[in-house]
Amino acid sequence: MDKKLFYEFNKQLKNLNLIVGKGTIVDATIKQAQATSTSNRDKDADFTQKRGKTYYGYKGHIAIDEDSEVIKTVEFTKASLHDSNAFEQLVDYSEEAVFADKAYANESRRKKLERKNIFDGILSKGYRNRPLSKSEIRLNKLLSSVRNKVERPFAYMKRILNYQRCSYYDLKRNRFEFVMAALVYNIRKLITAVTLPCNQTGLNAKVTIYRSLHWFLICQRTKKTIRKQTVRHK
Repeated sequence: MDKKLFYEFNKQLKNLNLIVGKGTIVDATIKQAQATSTSNRDKDADFTQKRGKTYYGYKGHIAIDEDSEVIKTVEFTKASLHDSNAFEQLVDYSEEAVFADKAYANESRRKKLERKNIFDGILSKGYRNRPLSKSEIRLNKLLSSVRNKVERPFAYMKRILNYQRCSYYDLKRNRFEFVMAALVYNIRKLITAVTLPCNQTGLNAKVTIYRSLHWFLICQRTKKTIRKQTVRHK
């Protein structure tokens, strides 16, 4: 239900040209589990490492539209899944360009983008026996200026929605929470983007907003139901 609702809403955003589809930016964020690793309460969460630090929980993966910064696709997995393994679920290869950090660097992926005539905006990755050249470093900086846009949805979830860590003890419900956070972000993008005069187009846009908010209220009710069922089964 969660993803279906999200993509139904995105159809409305496409109709309003808020998802242009020319460029896609991909990234992932770690969501710490509500449970501790020693409590055995969360059977789905597991471990990952980032910059030498170990995390226990999950990963939220998104792809945003380069122009509007609307979240186009979402995925939610265990933390141990490498970021690049969710790439195929996030990119549909219909765009003109794809941007991502060096975690997504993969020779076969680059060849696929080339075959489909899609601009390869994935940052280059250095290796022990082959460090990055000066030109690659410069190119990475240029690509990063575009790629960094994908950090804004994650920052919005953390700062505005206070979504710092997972609230539940299994993959299914935590996925629901992440997808709903993405939906709220897109609703916010829609509301701030629609500044049309009060004509027929403006009325259609307002109707879309009201329907979107209605969907969100339904989601919140569903979320409350899940919480009640969780308490009941404890």
